[in-house]
This record gives sequence, structure tokens and C-alpha cells, in this order.
Amino acid sequence: MIGFFERMGKLGLYGVCGSGGTRMQQKGARRALLLSVLIIIMDASAGATSFENISEIDFGDNAGASCDESWCRSDKISHSDAPSDAGLPVETYGWWESYGRDSDADGMDDRLERILNGESESISPTAIIGPDGKKTVAIVVDYAWHPGATDAESLRGVLIKHGWLEEGSWFFQMDILDSIVLDRVPVSSLPDILSLPGVILIEQQNVLEPYLETATYASKVRSSPIYPDSFWSSGYMGDGVVIAILDTGVDNEHYGLDDFSDANTDNTNEPGDLADPKWIAGCDATSSQQTDCSDGNFDPDDGDGHGTHVAGIALGTGDSEREHIGYSPGSYLVDVKVLNDIGTTNSAATLKGINWVANNADTDWGNNESSRGIDVMSMSFGSISNPGGDDQGDDGQNADARAVNQAVEAGIVAVAAIGNDGSNRVTSVGAADKAITVGAIDEDDSIERGDDEIASYSNYGPRVSDDDGDSEDEHKPDVVAPGSGIISAEYAAPNPLPVGDENLADDGYTDKSGTSMACPAVAGMAALILSYDDTLTPGDVKNIIKITSEQRGSASDPSNSDRWNNQYGYGIVDGEQIYNCLIGGECTQDGWEPPDIEGGTEWIHIESPILDNWVVQGRNYSFSGILNKSDIGTVSIEDVEIKTSYSYKKEKPGGQIELIRKDSNWTRV
Repeated sequence: MIGFFERMGKLGLYGVCGSGGTRMQQKGARRALLLSVLIIIMDASAGATSFENISEIDFGDNAGASCDESWCRSDKISHSDAPSDAGLPVETYGWWESYGRDSDADGMDDRLERILNGESESISPTAIIGPDGKKTVAIVVDYAWHPGATDAESLRGVLIKHGWLEEGSWFFQMDILDSIVLDRVPVSSLPDILSLPGVILIEQQNVLEPYLETATYASKVRSSPIYPDSFWSSGYMGDGVVIAILDTGVDNEHYGLDDFSDANTDNTNEPGDLADPKWIAGCDATSSQQTDCSDGNFDPDDGDGHGTHVAGIALGTGDSEREHIGYSPGSYLVDVKVLNDIGTTNSAATLKGINWVANNADTDWGNNESSRGIDVMSMSFGSISNPGGDDQGDDGQNADARAVNQAVEAGIVAVAAIGNDGSNRVTSVGAADKAITVGAIDEDDSIERGDDEIASYSNYGPRVSDDDGDSEDEHKPDVVAPGSGIISAEYAAPNPLPVGDENLADDGYTDKSGTSMACPAVAGMAALILSYDDTLTPGDVKNIIKITSEQRGSASDPSNSDRWNNQYGYGIVDGEQIYNCLIGGECTQDGWEPPDIEGGTEWIHIESPILDNWVVQGRNYSFSGILNKSDIGTVSIEDVEIKTSYSYKKEKPGGQIELIRKDSNWTRV
């Protein structure tokens, strides 16, 4: 293939390979010319396979039963057992075999086994006393296929047989997982549920809580006398990027969260009354009313204060004196309420909220073209400790984490707080392989970073291993950011009286501490990156944030990484270094080279052009390469497609540096 370039620019190469349309970047965002190679795999044994219907899937030897004295998983999980209305699985078959909280591999979560055996009791905040005299449990029922109406009715039948009260209880079918989420489940029904055809695992829902216990300057996204170069000084403030805040709700009438211009002075105005509203959509996933989490037109309130504070850190425009501005003040707000106003919440609401976010990754909100879909989601919560000894958290195979991974696959950058126990514990959404998991530092109320230290409350890694052979997954936290004494938007406490008007947020600010505050800082930083280059994938954004961070502490896992530290992760986030990386400068501060992005085996070796050569206006360039036949994965490759992207930097009036990119179409070679 011949590529023709109209201008002069720096040439860099990305080796990209994939199957079934999957593409993986090798080197990050700092190169000027992107060369993408799509490998088309025709042999189903080596690549992704599509099926006409569920009956074509061969489950092979994995269909065997696993039994306990009191309960037994059904052996009906093969293709012939699936109801006609069941769907294709949306998750990889067999994922449950490495589920860390099922130590005896019998399909029953260890925590539920302890309840069944009378060793502990339910911790669900919605628990009631069931017909069996025990507190009911909140569970996730996982299937070998995507459950349909027949599966749902069979499950309901078992529940009702054991005295389940359907009215007021959760029963929610996930789109992005092969699971049904429900609560107030009688303990006596668990063995019968496990024996239903297609059920391969019953998980106990995590009980979630918010993580609580001068940042923009210290993170070098806002100009200061010490760090003059920043995203903001170059004109990038998150414009056009949409951030979903998954939390206790947001009081978006607050003057720092209502509009971009701060022209509004009436906090009784609805978003539709404003010329330039930040709020574009909302969902109350804690509500039993389906209309509160459907088309995005519902605007949840914050009855706790946590969500409003988090939103202010990520995208607030600050107070009247332009202080306490969030990291990405040009970004839009999507308000997703997944935590109730009393503190603890079953993970059913979180799963419903993440499901909604993933389904709306590309939604046209009808506001304007720049506020389409959802680009980043911020999650400042995690599960409470389980009673009965040490609890190191999750291994990334729990429903919360799998849902996060699916949202990332949908194109959303997922950022999660690691937790505030001050212990080796990584839970819930923070345990997800593909999340950017964030710890907190004390930045000592100063811009200087030399005195920044890990906060005593910040949890540390590694995460519990999922035994998949990839140690990178266990390297949590990924990075750390300021989290102590952070001043941000203050909510309006609910009116305690049954009469009178509801209180409304105005221009108030308050300080809070926790990894909850560090998480939206990184979410805002991700939005700044996307405002510079919206073609970057979630994996790109995660890698850029990691490799540009300022390393702290010695390597905790030197056999697998000479950089990752169990407290600081890959380091303290650094907005200045990120920006330098994006505009073509060095990405790392110490010469460290990043590891390959997941699946980074090079199936194609590019021989020409040579890496880091310049391209010149008016010349033709040819690309050549060889197939890496030593890799068994290349055996079934029949075709290769190639795509080029040429980019160069241009200074705009006012000093902004703009990245111009020219893309070709995919061409078979």
C-alpha cells in the first residue's frame, strides 16, 4: 500500500493486531503517524467465533456437575439444555472457574455457604426475615448462556415456592452480563436456584459504601508558578467530553455544576432552562421505578453529599472567585445514582447503573453533537468488609468488576477508588482488570510534590490473583492522586420536615478526604486527555496515565515490574507529563519503557518505514512488513488489512496547540 502525505510530520509506528475486529496499540499516544494492521482470522479455532443461535455452541467437557452434601449445580449447562429464548452468552464461557470466592468450585459463593451452614448471617441492607427464619440475602445468579424469559420465569417459580415477596424486591436482568440480580431471597431457596438449568454460580452481592475519610495545581493540570505548562494553559479543559458520576446523586443546581459560563444565578432553574447546561442526562439506579433509569431524562438528587463533592472535583467550574475548580471544567455531567442516601447499598444498584452507562456509550442526548454518549465514568465506592476474619477483597471475577470490564469494552474509561481501610484490600469495581484503580496521597496543602506521601487510609495492593497468568491485573492501585482535605461543591441537606420546599444547593464548598476524592481527579484527567485526542481508546488512556506518572517507592513485584509499588501503583498522576506525551514529547520521566498493552504479541513486524523517521510533503511512502510465523496465533491468518493515520501539530490563535489527524480507509494487502 502507498501512503501519500500532504505535510511534514514525525513518523511513528504502532503495531496493531487483532481478531474479530479487535485492535491493540503497542506504544501509546505520543507518535505522529499511526499504522494500524488488522489481521483477519478465518479459522474459528484461532479467533472469535459467531453463532446463529445458542444450540451451535459446544460446551464440551465443562458441563459436569459439582455437588455438595446439601446442594448441587445442575449438569444442564450444555447447548442442548438452553431454552429456545435464551441468548448467546455475552461473557467468555468458563470465566466462573477462576471465581475467587468459590473455593470449592461447587457454584455457591463461599459467603453464602457460611450463611447456609449457620456460620454467619446476611449483611444485605435490604434484608428481611424470610419464611425460614433467617435474614434474606441479595444475590447475583450467573448463567452459562444469556438468560431469557424462560430462565427468568423458572427462577421466579423457585423463589415464590420458598416464600419470596416479589413486590418491592429487586429482579433485574443484566444486558452486559449473563446474570440476573435480585434481593430479599430466602436462604432456603439457594440450593434449588443452583440446581436450575444453566445456573453456574450464585454470587453474594457486595454491600457498597462511599469511600470517605489545591489538588489541580499539584496534579499539574492547572498552571502555577512552579508548574507553568499544563492542559489548561494550552486551552484544553475537557471540552466536549462526557463524564458519568456513579455515586449518591448530584445536586447539579449548585452554581459550580449547573452551567459552563456561570451566568446562572437562579438555582431553581432546571437544566433545560439554561443556555449552556452541564447536566445532560441522569439515571436513578437505586429506584424501583423503571422510568427513573431509562431514557436519561430523570435528574437524581443527592441526599448524602458525597456525589456532589465528587462531581465538583471531576468537572466543577468553581466558585465566584474561580477557586476550587475541578480537573475538567469543560466536561458535561451524566448523573447516575447508584448509592442511596443512608450509606450502604447492595451492588444491584451499581450493576444496574453500570449496565445503563454501557448501553448509553453512544447515545445522542439531543443536546448537541459534542455531548454525545458517555466517555468516562467515575466510581468512588467499594464493598464493606465481610464479617468473620481477614477480607482481602475480590479477584476481579465478581459481577461488579465484570460489568466494569464490559463498559470499558463499550468504549468508556472506567476510574475507581481503591478504598479507605488502610489495608491490603481491593474490592468491587476497583478490582476490575480494565479499571484505572486510584489510591490517595496527602499533598500537604501545597503545590510542591516533594512532600506528597501516601495517605494512611489508602488501601494498597496487590489485588487477589485470578490465576490467569497475567500479573499486571493484580497491580492495584494503578496510580495515586490527591485525596486529603479536598475542597469541592457542597450539597443541600434534605429538608427533614414533611412540609415546605426542598433545600437547594448554591455556591457552598466543603472539604472531604478519601480515595473517593482521588478517583474523580483521575476521571477528570482522563477527560482532559480525550479533549485533546478523542480517538484514543480506554486502554490508551489508562496506559498514558500510568506511564507518565511520577514514580514513588521501590518496586514491590520486581520479577514482573521494575516500577509498580503496592502503595503508589505506577506513581503520582502528572498532568504536565501527560500533556508533553500527547504533543510528542517524552512520555516517561525516568526512561522507563511501558509494557505492551494487553494482548500485545506482535504478529506483524513493520520493516519500512523506520520508526521515528520524518515524512515530507509531496513524497510517496510504501509500507512493508513480515508476518511473525513463529507465533502459533498466525497460523490461520488469510488476510491482512492496513490503515494509516497522519498527524501533525498546529498552533492556533490564542496559543492552543491543535492535533490535526488524517485517516485512510482500511485496505486489504
